[in-house]
Amino acid sequence: MQRYYFDFYIKSKRESVKYANSILSGIHHHLRSKALDNIGLSFPEYGKTTLDGLPLVGNIIRLVSTSEVALFSVRGGEWFASDILNGDCAVSKIMPVPEGVPEVCFIRSRKPEGIARRMRELFPGQRITPYSVNKADPTPLAMIKVFTIEKPLHMFVAFEHAQARADGKFNSYGLATQDNQLTVPWF
Repeated sequence: MQRYYFDFYIKSKRESVKYANSILSGIHHHLRSKALDNIGLSFPEYGKTTLDGLPLVGNIIRLVSTSEVALFSVRGGEWFASDILNGDCAVSKIMPVPEGVPEVCFIRSRKPEGIARRMRELFPGQRITPYSVNKADPTPLAMIKVFTIEKPLHMFVAFEHAQARADGKFNSYGLATQDNQLTVPWF
């Protein structure tokens, strides 16, 4: 089945984390409010830049789906207009995914959260956070901040190469999970 995509380009390198978090929050709210589970996220620049020793998702946020209509609902939404109109971000056209590109997984990882919780049990009174656990890991994960209805949510995003395409239902953040390792094209 043919897949389609479009990209958000964050123009400001200095403010890339701020705008990425803003765009990702808007995507989450849109996917959740419309109950869309057929849109996955890809980060073509994942890990190419770092901040404080941790990989960043980069200045391109790519949305991928088998449904052009679903992508258009996100692309045409008013939720991101302020950043776009301010000239801080640009949006590409919806285009077909090129044939024969590799597949990857972007997975919401809860590993740093679980390790931090266990370490706090072992060492009560010490300040151990998922962030500090992730930073100490030899292969740290990118961290994103999504503003949910309840509160800001810090999530860790793992990147894995995949052998073959795996379709299915993404979570409301557009990511795969450990139990459901869906793929997106990597180009």
